[in-house]
Amino acid sequence: MHKTTDAGSLPNLLDRLHHDHEGVKDLFEKICEGLDDESLAATFSELRAALLAHAEAEEKCFYGRLLKEDDESRFFALKADVEHGLVEGLLKRLTDSAEKGSDEWLAGCIVLRELVEHHIDEEEGEGFDIAREILEDGDLEKLGAEFEHEKQRLMKV
Repeated sequence: MHKTTDAGSLPNLLDRLHHDHEGVKDLFEKICEGLDDESLAATFSELRAALLAHAEAEEKCFYGRLLKEDDESRFFALKADVEHGLVEGLLKRLTDSAEKGSDEWLAGCIVLRELVEHHIDEEEGEGFDIAREILEDGDLEKLGAEFEHEKQRLMKV
């Protein structure tokens, strides 16, 4: 794994995805530490934006490519799409809640965290293995640049 602090210079798609995953895990950790209401709202807003942009860019640049490959790749991408839908639904529910920080809201946030971490584990395990099998290094680098460009575009919307 290449070490860098600048997401724009990460060399390929898998490194970029991993970098994002680590950032999301850090945001979940902050939320679960029991922030004050203002910090909680800001951190959740940052988490929501990061998750939504990441998921949409990932669907376009990674899963879109896997859907065009063999049955194993296609099925993995379809499962990931379902997981993204569940994440988006929970995000909407948590966003719409008037009582951020309540026990009910925190329970929902914990379930969201567990779902996201499960998704990350599968993606960085089976998904990355599939990608390494079917994609050349040059493809991974190109897809990484496309992913980063798409994610940055979505973050500005």
